Amino acid sequence: MIPKLFQWLLGAGLFIAVWLAFVLEKVDIQLTEIQRTLVLISPLLAVGIFGLVSAVIVLYRVSTFNDCKEAG
Repeated sequence: MIPKLFQWLLGAGLFIAVWLAFVLEKVDIQLTEIQRTLVLISPLLAVGIFGLVSAVIVLYRVSTFNDCKEAG
C-alpha cells in the first residue's frame, strides 16, 4: 500500500506536469482565450476548492461532535 503523502505528492506532480505542458504549449491543442485563462488560473481554483471543502468538512465534524457525558 502506498503512503497517503506519496499519493498526494504523485497527484500534485501529475497535475503540475499537465498544467506546465499546457502553459508552455508543449501540447498541440488550440485553445481559445477563455480556455487559456482557465488553464492559467486552474491551480488557484484547485487550492480554493480544496480550502472550501476542507472548511466544510471541519465545520460539519465540529457540529456533529458528541460529548461524552460519562467522562464529566
